[in-house]
This record gives sequence, structure tokens and C-alpha cells, in this order.
Amino acid sequence: TCALPIFGERVWGDTSIAVPASSPKAFQHVLTGQCIHVRQQGDAASIPAAGVFEHFPIAFLEGC
Repeated sequence: TCALPIFGERVWGDTSIAVPASSPKAFQHVLTGQCIHVRQQGDAASIPAAGVFEHFPIAFLEGC
């Protein structure tokens, strides 16, 4: 029996998380050290949920 993944792109697909347009250009995931780049689309900004939740179902992010 195969367990379904609960993290990453297979679960989150192209889901994004809105962040303030004044956010830094990237966030560092405190638990993994991964740098997650902010996507700018006009006046809106977002980060990819698949990147944020790639390894854990929670995230602690700080600007980097």
C-alpha cells in the first residue's frame, strides 16, 4: 500500500498564499533554511504553498 503524500506540489499544486505587496522579495523557512521567493503580479504578491509546505505541514517564515 502506498501512502499519499501530505506535503509538496502533489498536494498543493499551484495554490499560492497572498502576502503584502510590501513584503521582502523572499522568505526563509526557519525549519528548513529554504528560501521561498515572492511572486509579484501587478499590485499583488504571493508565495507558492507547495514550496512553503514542501517538508512540513506548518511554516515559520522570516524575510531574507
